[in-house]
Amino acid sequence: ALVALATTVVLIALLSADYHSLIGRKMRYFPTYRCPGVWTPQEVEDLGKQCTSVATERGGAFERNANGQITTARYNCLQLMKQKGGNAFALVVKPGEADNECRAMTCDVALEDHPPAGPDAAWDQDLEVWSMRCPLQKVARNIVGTHLMEWNWTFIGEECTNRLGPEGWNYVQVSPP
Repeated sequence: ALVALATTVVLIALLSADYHSLIGRKMRYFPTYRCPGVWTPQEVEDLGKQCTSVATERGGAFERNANGQITTARYNCLQLMKQKGGNAFALVVKPGEADNECRAMTCDVALEDHPPAGPDAAWDQDLEVWSMRCPLQKVARNIVGTHLMEWNWTFIGEECTNRLGPEGWNYVQVSPP
């Protein structure tokens, strides 16, 4: 019992020392948001009129992961943006292609307002724009959704038809897809 008490005291002391070393340290936070809307390649090219490109990279770091998602590609593109001192990035991820692209940019002004995607637009687009300077006042639209995990398709259809649709829910996310 004495050994357990001594171990606990030492562990608390180590955790306290680590906690206190964080106090006063400047934490780096990069609030980067997905800019609303469905973007076209030409619109991303037009961002060059508002922004300065700081880096463009292609390849495996921006491919879909083993589950077919682009979360790793988004993360890697965000890291490229931060490393190069940018505040926005465009990510082009094409299904089944290895020549995906991340373009990190610095934008001195807020990005122009962009028409929003419809409520049924997929979250994963072939082209996404993320920025610290998105026009966020247009994003908050009281969208309400739910996540149905491990439901079979018959029950999902019934739930959407009989409950979620009539009640005005905007979207349903299903896992696994």
